[in-house]
Amino acid sequence: ELLPRTLVVDFNPEALAGLRARGVGGVFGDLGSLDTLHHARLHHAKVIVSTLPDMLLKGTTNLALVKAVRALAPEAAIVAMADVPEQVAALIAAGASEVVLPSTLVGADIVRLLEAVEV
Repeated sequence: ELLPRTLVVDFNPEALAGLRARGVGGVFGDLGSLDTLHHARLHHAKVIVSTLPDMLLKGTTNLALVKAVRALAPEAAIVAMADVPEQVAALIAAGASEVVLPSTLVGADIVRLLEAVEV
């Protein structure tokens, strides 16, 4: 249900082609560029999610992205990724609605896996 309403901005044309094959819209571009974010029409977005931690982003950070997309889409809910717990407060202060830590996500997955296996 969400796939047709989802738009991914990525610098990898192969990733975008794979997403498009699954019915997900995609825009090729650099997340660090305001022109790319504007071209992706983020100003109309209701929810914006950054799924990459800073260590994988090139030329930008989640903090810079939150500031940019908050300016483009003041009413959108923004979910940002933090590398370490110390980044959470800065991301919230910059306008993130929610902040996710990869270690928390991995921990939740491990708990689910352990619950599924009779230990």
